[in-house]
Amino acid sequence: MKILLINTVNLEANGISTFIINVAKQLVKKNFDVTILTPNEVESNLMKKLKNNGVHLKEINGRSSNLINYFIKLRKYLSYEKFDVVHVNGNSTTMAIELLAAKLAGVKLRIAHSHNTTTEHLL
Repeated sequence: MKILLINTVNLEANGISTFIINVAKQLVKKNFDVTILTPNEVESNLMKKLKNNGVHLKEINGRSSNLINYFIKLRKYLSYEKFDVVHVNGNSTTMAIELLAAKLAGVKLRIAHSHNTTTEHLL
C-alpha cells in the first residue's frame, strides 16, 4: 500500500513534522511504501535520515507563494504516483487544498489531521 503523508508546514524541527516523521517510520516498519510531501527544501541531514529509514521524500515548493502552481504540481504528482492513502497534516482549513487535489487525482482514502485548536485562516 502506498501512503503519502503531506506536511502543510515546512518539514523541520516543529511538532507537525515530528509527528509525520514518527508515523512514517512506524509505517515503513510495517512494510508500507511511505512518502512525505513537504512544501520546502529539506535540510540534507534530515533528508538522509529519512532515506536511511526507508521513507521517500517529495518536495513541492510554492504553497505559500504560488498556490495555483503548487496545486497543479500536487495534482499531477498524485495522479502519476497512484497513492492509496493521502494523509494531510496541518493547522488550518487550508488543508482543503491538498484534499481537493487528492480527490481530483482519484485517491480514494483522504485523511485530514488538524494539529491545533485555533487558526488564523478561517473560511
